[in-house]
Amino acid sequence: MRYGNLNAKHNVKLLMMDVAGRDILSLERAEDGRFVKADIFERPVSFSVESHANVSSPEEALRVAQQVRHGQSRLYAGDNRQHGGGIA
Repeated sequence: MRYGNLNAKHNVKLLMMDVAGRDILSLERAEDGRFVKADIFERPVSFSVESHANVSSPEEALRVAQQVRHGQSRLYAGDNRQHGGGIA
């Protein structure tokens, strides 16, 4: 590392002069007395990467979709032209 860890004392002073300083400092986390890269560099952290169980009915699929998409599911049966699509 050319300038050391972001959370090193001499870097924290410099970074906190920037409006996004706290955001930048969150790119590292303390682990066992040292700083390591945040999890976002290794895997997705804003959503679950687990696959969900198989579903056997449209109702169950809707329930699972609502849980995954935080309640933002859209199901259209038949003519869905009013929603920007064609005939389903």
